[in-house]
Amino acid sequence: MTFQTIDQEYRAILKLHGSPDIQAYLCTCRDIGGENPVLITGVTDRALSERFLPLFMNLTGQSRVGNFRDTFVRNKMVWAVSDYFTGTPFFEKIKEDLPAEEKIGLADALAEQIFAQNLPAYLQYEALHPENIVVNASRGVSVNFLLFTPERLGESLFPDVQKRFSDCLFALFRDELKNEASTEIKNFVDRLLTSSFSGNAELLRAFRRMSDTLQTALREGKLSRKGFLPRLFCRMAKYTAALPSILYWILVGALSGLLVFVCVVPETAPAQRHLIQNIGILRITHLPPVESTGTKKEKPETESLPTEETEFTETETLRTPAQETPSTETSQPEMG
Repeated sequence: MTFQTIDQEYRAILKLHGSPDIQAYLCTCRDIGGENPVLITGVTDRALSERFLPLFMNLTGQSRVGNFRDTFVRNKMVWAVSDYFTGTPFFEKIKEDLPAEEKIGLADALAEQIFAQNLPAYLQYEALHPENIVVNASRGVSVNFLLFTPERLGESLFPDVQKRFSDCLFALFRDELKNEASTEIKNFVDRLLTSSFSGNAELLRAFRRMSDTLQTALREGKLSRKGFLPRLFCRMAKYTAALPSILYWILVGALSGLLVFVCVVPETAPAQRHLIQNIGILRITHLPPVESTGTKKEKPETESLPTEETEFTETETLRTPAQETPSTETSQPEMG
């Protein structure tokens, strides 16, 4: 199949498959620089074609946007001509063990092509389709504009654009996010997921700040791949640095709880009265009698002294054996 316009002739070499309402061909064209592959996309549905005509005309007019070259009408269908890039699909390429520097370069190139060319949100959404992002050795990351959802033209798609861009960054920096090597990537991806950016300029400024931070961390060696033990030590160091503040708040909480307990909790009720029957035991020890010779004979220490125990209560009078005062008799020697 050949497409003839006023300026160019395009020869189809391969039919591509996108949406059922789209016809897409990979073509060659005789240009000043030689034969270059281009993508020619036609909208088969009449109503959709009328909606796409002003869009394509704006892209290929005097203020040419992105990779769009030309627009023409054939058989009451609007057709658009755009550059086509070959290479490894983006999501296949990033499965390789890429260094951090190359990952940052791929992210920069993708962001510039999507958000720095003043593309409509619909084309940004289509360009971020997994089949439209390719990586080649000469250009790095490139995007094509094969249409998969033409019926969504006119919708507010910028939140969906941010979601698709976040999917790309999450897959690209999966190791850094898993190892918690950089909080900037996680914070930026989280903002994309919540659609917190209102336009291209705001998103691009935030992305460039993140990219600059990653470049600085790369020069300082903070984005190098870490094993299990280094990650464990980093986490322990992080928690150790926060330990004084944690202990401080634990102490404050404990003292506050003690203060509340002392001031608020009522005193416990007094214990009930109990009558005590036996309050003690009186033990009386009788001294041994004194020998007539006038000398005291001490018993061995090992011999136990006889004792008598008497119990007494509150209502009884203390009773003891006969209260005899031990007397000491002395004998005088007989006179001869």
